[in-house]
Amino acid sequence: MLLSLSLWGQIRIVPQAVRDSINNPVLAANAQNLRFSEDYIEFGELPVASESKTKIVTIENLSDKDLVIRDIRTSCSCIRANAKQRIVKAGAKGELALNYTPLKGAGDFEYKIMIYTDNNTRPSALLKARVILTTY
Repeated sequence: MLLSLSLWGQIRIVPQAVRDSINNPVLAANAQNLRFSEDYIEFGELPVASESKTKIVTIENLSDKDLVIRDIRTSCSCIRANAKQRIVKAGAKGELALNYTPLKGAGDFEYKIMIYTDNNTRPSALLKARVILTTY
């Protein structure tokens, strides 16, 4: 009985609103100023023991002022995102390199890439990436 009570004390209940805000974050007001060549990136099928794979996504700044990419966060350390240009001029395009390295066993996985621009506390863009890891 003592063991079950001590385990119960370690369980934290996360409210649904908090879980929803992590799974589907509210985007910043300037989100409409960005366009991507892909917003759902398919890495395809990869063997579990494979090398990393890189995809390049084009970013287009649709606004009339320069856009500063302040931070890029991913939902897994298996995806690294790197903006080739931290400042995308008004009306210009830039590139985002997404590098996936298999860290888990076989399965179908989906990840999120959140791009923060200027001084926003909310992401300006949310991209999703998918990979299927196989054992063959």
